[in-house]
This record gives sequence, C-alpha cells and structure tokens, in this order.
Amino acid sequence: SWCHENGLQFIGHIVEDNQAHMHHGYGPGHFFRTTRHFDTGGYDFVLRQVDSEQKQNPYEEHYPQFKHYRQQPYPDFFHFTLAKLAQSAAHLEVQSDIVMCENFGAYGWDLGLREMKWLTDWQTARGTNWYVPHAFSPLFPDADCPPHFFAGGKNPQWPFFRQWADYANRSCMLLRESEHISRIAVMYPAESHWSGDAVLLDEVTKSLMQHQIDFHILSFDLLQDEERCLIRSGLLEIGDESFQAVILPGIETIPLGALIRLHEFSLSGGEVIAIDVMPKFDCSGHHHEIIKIVESLKERSITTTISGLPACLERDGIRSIVTKQHFPDLRFGHFRKGELDIFFLNNENKLEVFEDFITFNTQGIPEFWEPMGGYISEAPVYDIQEGKTIIPLRLKPFQSVFIVFSRSDSNLQTFTVPSEFNPFDIARDSNGSLAVNVYDENQSREVTDWVAASFHSPLEESMQGLLLQNLSGLGDWNAFQGWDKFSGTVAYEASITVSTLDKHKYVLNLGEVGEIAVVYLNGMRLDPLLCPPYLIELPKVHLKQVNLIKVEVTNTLGAFIREGGCNRDQPAAAGLMGPVLLECYVQTRI
Repeated sequence: SWCHENGLQFIGHIVEDNQAHMHHGYGPGHFFRTTRHFDTGGYDFVLRQVDSEQKQNPYEEHYPQFKHYRQQPYPDFFHFTLAKLAQSAAHLEVQSDIVMCENFGAYGWDLGLREMKWLTDWQTARGTNWYVPHAFSPLFPDADCPPHFFAGGKNPQWPFFRQWADYANRSCMLLRESEHISRIAVMYPAESHWSGDAVLLDEVTKSLMQHQIDFHILSFDLLQDEERCLIRSGLLEIGDESFQAVILPGIETIPLGALIRLHEFSLSGGEVIAIDVMPKFDCSGHHHEIIKIVESLKERSITTTISGLPACLERDGIRSIVTKQHFPDLRFGHFRKGELDIFFLNNENKLEVFEDFITFNTQGIPEFWEPMGGYISEAPVYDIQEGKTIIPLRLKPFQSVFIVFSRSDSNLQTFTVPSEFNPFDIARDSNGSLAVNVYDENQSREVTDWVAASFHSPLEESMQGLLLQNLSGLGDWNAFQGWDKFSGTVAYEASITVSTLDKHKYVLNLGEVGEIAVVYLNGMRLDPLLCPPYLIELPKVHLKQVNLIKVEVTNTLGAFIREGGCNRDQPAAAGLMGPVLLECYVQTRI
C-alpha cells in the first residue's frame, strides 16, 4: 500500500522452495494469496535449483544442505512448476505482462555465460521477460551468493557480458506487451494440500511440458470470483486469457464454491480432467453437497492418469504446436502481439539434436528471429494445411529460435521441395535464395596442428608461475602442470588450407570448448561463441588458400576461486578441447 500511495511498483518474489509456497509454518502458505499484492509476477532460482548443464555433471559441494535444498524432496518443482507460478500470477492475478526473475544467485564462481545462455532460454520458454541478475557486488571476492559478474574488472568473461545482455533483452522485448496463448488451466492445490491431499501439481506440469502443452496455474480463489473469471460457451475467461480445459492434479478435497464453478464450466461445454481421483470432500466439511455435484460432473468430465493426460488434450485448437515425434526436452511458448504470432522454441537437452516437423496452430509468413545476433530471415521452407503451418526444424543442444508469423496472407509463396533434398538441410544463401548444403567428405578434415600462442587474464594472481610451454596442444588446461587455477584467456593458433572457394562453404567446428570462443580468420575477429554448438562459418571474403586461424578461449572465475561454499571442488573443464573439424559443404541453389 505504501508503494502505491507513493507512485511505486511493488515487485519481487516470495520463498517458494521445498513447497514453502503452499506450506504453513516456514512458508507464506499460498503463492497467489501472497503475490496478488505485487504489481508483477516474480520468482527466483538459486543454488543450481534448475536442471541446467552443470547440475547434470556430478560435483560435490562444501555444504551438503544445498544438495537437499534443490533436489529433495521435490526435484521437479523448480524445473517445471516454479516459473509458471510467476507467469500465472502476472497474467491472471495482477493482470500484468511482466514476469520478473531474480536469477543466477549462488550459482558459484564457475557460472559463466555458457550456462547463463541456457538458463535464459529456460526462462524465455516459461514466459519470463524481466531479469534481475544477482549480483553486482562492489567487493571482490565477495563470498555472498556468487557469481559477481563484473567483480571489479576481475571476471575474464566480463567483456562478453554485453553480448549475453543484448540476447536477454531482445528475448524479453519480444515477450513484453504480448498476450500469452494457452488454453489449459491447472488448478493450484494449496487448500487441498492443507486438507491432507497428496500434491500432484509438479507431476502434472512436468507431463504437460514434456509433451509441448502450455498451461497456466489457476487458484481456487480466482476461479470463484465471478466478476473476474467468466464462463461463456465452454471457455473460462480471465482478462486476456481463455481456457478450454481445466486439470485437477489429484485433488480429493476442494472448496465447494470452486466445484460449483467447475460444474458450471463443464455444463457450458468446457472440459474438466481429473488426475487419478475426482473430488470427494469439501474443505469446510459440506461433503453431502459435494457428492451430488460430483455425480453430475462425472458424466461430463474425464478421469485419467499422469501418463494418460496428454492423450486427453488432443482436441483441435487446444494445442499451439504439435510434433510428429516425442521429444520431452523441447520447450516452447506462444505469444501474440498485434498481428504477430510469436513462438519461442528451445532444445533443453544437453546431448541430443531435435529434428522434426512441427505443426503450428496458425498460418502466415513464418520468419526466424535470432536474438543473439539480431538477425531476421524468412523460414526457408514451410507448408500450410487446413489453416496450420508445418515447418521442418532442427535444434542442436543449446539452440533456440523465435518463429514469428505475420497473419497477413498477401505475400504467401508456394514452393515444392524436390524429393532429392532433405528439407532440414535447406537454407537461404547470402543472396536470400534457397539452397541446400551437401557435406563434402573429401574437403572436410580434422585440424590438428594447434599451438598455444599466448595467454592473459584481468586476474593477475591467476597467472603467477605459468609457463606457456606446459600447454601442449588441445585439451582441458586444468590437466596441464600449473594451469589448474588459471582464470583467463588462452589463444590457440593453427593454419588451414582450402583448395576451392567457388560454391563451397567452410564451417569451423570447434568441438567442445570451455567455455567462450572467439575465432579470428586471418586477423579478422568473428562473432564470439558463448555456448554450444561451437560452429562458425568462415566468411569467403576473408578466406585464402592458406589461412591463419586463432581461437581465444575464456573460462570462468571458478578455477581460481575454490572457497566460499558455492563452488566445485574441481573446476569445469577449460580450454579448446576439440576435436576441431573444418567442415566443407557444397552449396547448391534450388
């Protein structure tokens, strides 16, 4: 109230961890009853709670309670539920388009831009569009919740921070002032939990996300608010959101008023899906009234299991995207801004390539928007069938893309892909024409004659006593004598010879890198690579028959700073590990 009386917005987040968001005692008790007083949605993640790359790699922590804090007893909450609570609070409860996240706190000194890019995509797919990075401490080293990105100029990755920040800002701006498109509401079971029900919320959110089914989380309070929650012709309408289906995540005990509204929704043509059980009890003890309503609701609703839930949501128009193959680590979000339909797709798998035909529940001219470089290009090939658009899409680990549709059909062009071409290999050449890139095994080869040419660091203490000659070729520099505490940049050099330039495209594949790579081709600096895939096309304008390649690799502060409680006992692998391949493609215009 004080904020509003003084012209300020009240933003932030509550304590959500270990189900504190719905526990009495050590938590606020009810996420939405607390956050409805905020002006935006908000949440945080700390201590590697989210299943990002470094959490997957085994490592020991100095404080064992951190492991319990993020992994037990609710391992799926952070990954599948937390951010959606904040998004739902923003869009449903407070009617704001802003979903704020305080991010990266206490991830340790070995958090770098590689993992931050992955976590950025994780947030974007869940509708987050306002970042509060934790933290920029004026002290160095500050043991409180590292990393501290600037670190008095000591962080070797600081020169690249702007590239990540531009990426995050472009992603956020695409989602700002947009309408989130989701047709499914999952009931928030706090009151049921207080009454002793088992909590299946995280299991439901996990199943929906792993089958590319988007959703909001809806409180019983808002469902019962007849002024804000309207029921019309099979839809539950709250502000700009409208829902065709409501899911009850194992709810046996329910407020009577909420059950009455669900019955009304069902009678109007809406779909109610109960997981495992139908409601049996009223939170206030009016069980006889519950029984009569449930008997009527059973005739129009579905009871299923967690595994059977996705099949219950195949009704036409209820899903924004459909894939041909099941890929549980594909994430997406669907947003609408004016005449634009905006889809964000992200491969959260760290090892497997996603490749499939995706059917989008919209039509128009699809464009690929790449926020890392700010590039926009028309989708090379797509098909329109029955008002929907089908696009072949390949996403390697760490890759993501915005696909933006203009709903104007005036400029649609038809094109039939010749049967001899793989539609996933078709791209546009430098002139904007359709072309296919065919791998040339004869011209492709491994680059092996690498030498470590130089090193530098803003952290002078980490360079003391280092000998360049101890770095022999490629590999994790932590394994070389004296280099296990170096935080900085090492430059590797090699020469490559190319025989032909006409109709050939050369791509340098660096393999594994720890963790930021900057490639120089004959002295020309190319765009930095913050994360996998470490691939970069070598511009023909700078290519010669014999070329000098320099690769500068920068690691994190985690190698030098081993104390403070949030760090690995062993630092992450650092350096150019390879194998490095010169990939040659014959580019044929279609």
